[in-house]
Amino acid sequence: MVCCQASAGTEFPPRSEPCRPVYRRRGGDANGRAAGHWPPVPGRYHVGMTDPRHRRVAVALRALGTIDLLALAAALSPRPWIILAHEWCGLGPLPDGPVVGYLYRSASVMYALHGATLLFVAGDVVRYWRLIRFLAVLAVVHGAILFGIDTMEEMPGWWRWVEGPGFAATGAIVLWLQRRGGDGDPADRVAVSAEASTAGPR
Repeated sequence: MVCCQASAGTEFPPRSEPCRPVYRRRGGDANGRAAGHWPPVPGRYHVGMTDPRHRRVAVALRALGTIDLLALAAALSPRPWIILAHEWCGLGPLPDGPVVGYLYRSASVMYALHGATLLFVAGDVVRYWRLIRFLAVLAVVHGAILFGIDTMEEMPGWWRWVEGPGFAATGAIVLWLQRRGGDGDPADRVAVSAEASTAGPR
């Protein structure tokens, strides 16, 4: 079931209980009976995680998003630490020049932004079900591209087989969790329920 977000002061039942559309009263008696159409209160729809896939996908997204956020450490680390890490990874001395620092810091921020996006959509996996699928497909494609780049640039073997395939695996896992043990697309059911709620009582 779906319910619309109400105005300030309106109470909803807990997520574990069924919820129903809430309509702004336009005339009528105290019980909400009135002639004519009552439009739903505008706002986002709150949908409980009723499908067994919902919680699994949410947990996976939170785990992957948290890992990506760790990239902020590289973006904020002083250059001497990055030089040591660069040599420890077997990449040799870190080249000089401002563009080098720009590239590793901006790339780290992009990974962190990706992690923040995953954490955001994990907060409402039903609402963002199709977006999550799209991001998972992009992760698989991105992983393949990274593997090609690492191969062309002759990155160390462990880097080549960890970065690209690892990134692709995260997308494959999310796609698998979305399909495993489910019944159709939750986004379709949400859309139908939302459309029914906007009709309102006559």
